Amino acid sequence: MMVKLDVRVKLLNGQARVPAKAHSGDAGWDIFASEPCEVGPGETKIIKTGIALEIPSGWYGQIKSRSGLGARGLIVTAGVVDSGYRGEVGVVVVNGNRGPEGSFTFRAGDKIAQMVFLPVPEVEINLTEALNGSARWHGGFGSTGA
Repeated sequence: MMVKLDVRVKLLNGQARVPAKAHSGDAGWDIFASEPCEVGPGETKIIKTGIALEIPSGWYGQIKSRSGLGARGLIVTAGVVDSGYRGEVGVVVVNGNRGPEGSFTFRAGDKIAQMVFLPVPEVEINLTEALNGSARWHGGFGSTGA
């Protein structure tokens, strides 16, 4: 059964754009810059979107990198928009490039990220003295050879 989510969007300035999908089957909704911004090599910046969201309780918006920008070294990080948050959505980006040629310049209206809406399960955290075993056990970073 397909769930239809009603997400309300408020435009906070004249340059803001409503999130949009390029294709009907896409998982992510494009998020746009609402003002010019330059992200220099090695910099981390918050790019303003000029939008506020009302996401239904039990859901959240996850902000992810756009594949084309990610392939060029721009990575989106810290991308959780909780259902109770009503402030302006900002996109935290890290420019992984080095050197003077690695800057990213965005204009108002440029696509900067994408948002996927996901359910939030009810979770109960239980303190314990021991955990059940598993085939992986303590295998962590690099434990599978990759």
